[in-house]
Amino acid sequence: METQGHDSVLAKLKQEQEHFESIKKSLIVDPAYKDRYVAILNKQVVDADSNEMDLVERISSQIPNEIVFIGLVSNEDPHVDLPSPEVVEI
Repeated sequence: METQGHDSVLAKLKQEQEHFESIKKSLIVDPAYKDRYVAILNKQVVDADSNEMDLVERISSQIPNEIVFIGLVSNEDPHVDLPSPEVVEI
C-alpha cells in the first residue's frame, strides 16, 4: 500500500519536472525567472526566488502537503553535491 503512494508521488514529481524542462527556455529569457529557482505546481509557476532554501521554506508553509517541483532556471547544468560516507574508527 505504501509503495502505491510512493509511486504516485514520484509520478507527479516527474510530471512537474517534465513540464519545467518544457518551459525552461521561455523562463530563461524572462528576467523574473532567469538564474532563479522556480516552484512548479500543477504545471504552473507558483513562486520564484534566488535562494533555493528560502523558496522551499515558503512553499512548504504556503502549500503544505502538495508535490511541488523546484528547479533552477539557468543555461548551466545543475550541480549535484553528494557527500561520500566517512569511515569512523571507534
